[in-house]
Amino acid sequence: MNRKRIIGVFGLFLLLIGVPWEIGAFDSGDLTKLVTTKICRQCDLTGANLKAAKLAGADLRRAKLTGADLHLADLTRANLSHADLYMADLSEANLKEVKLVVADLHSANLFRANLRDADLWGASLREANLSGADMTAANLRGALLRSAVLIRSNLSEANLSYANLVKANLMHTDLTDTILIGTIFCDTQLPDGTKSYTDC
Repeated sequence: MNRKRIIGVFGLFLLLIGVPWEIGAFDSGDLTKLVTTKICRQCDLTGANLKAAKLAGADLRRAKLTGADLHLADLTRANLSHADLYMADLSEANLKEVKLVVADLHSANLFRANLRDADLWGASLREANLSGADMTAANLRGALLRSAVLIRSNLSEANLSYANLVKANLMHTDLTDTILIGTIFCDTQLPDGTKSYTDC
C-alpha cells in the first residue's frame, strides 16, 4: 500500500469515528495554556471554539485567532494587541476596556459587542460587522473602518480621529460628542440616512 493510499485510508477512518481532521487547525497545547494560565502570547488558536469563555484579563498579544468562535466570551481588560482576528466571531462578547491596538479584525463579527472604553488604536475593522455594538468612549484613532457596518452602534464620546470610514454604514449610529478630527468620510452612509462625500 503506497503512502498516499495510507493517508487517505487514515483520513477516512478519522471521519468515520468522528474525530476532526483539519489542516491548519489550532494548536491544542496553546488552547490548554490559554485556559489554564490566561497567558498565550503568539499562540495559534485558529478556528478555536472559545464560545462563552471566561478570559477576562487574558494576555493574547499577537495571537492568531483567525475564524475563532468567541461568541459571548468575556474578554474584559484582555490584551489582544496585534492579534489576528480575521473573520472571528466576537458577537455579544464583553470587550470592555480590551486592548486591540493594531489588531486585525477584518470581516470580524462584533454584533452587539461591548467595546466600552476599548483601545482600538490603528486597528483594522475593514468590512467588520459592528451593528448594535457599544463603543462608548472607545479609542478608534487611526482605525480602518472601510466598508464596516455600524448600524445602530453607539460611538458617543469615542475618538475617531483620522479613522477611515470610506463606504462605512453609520445608519442610526449615535455620534454624540464623538471626536471626528481628520476622520475620512467618502461614500459613507451617515446616521440620518444621507451620504457624505467629504474628502473623496
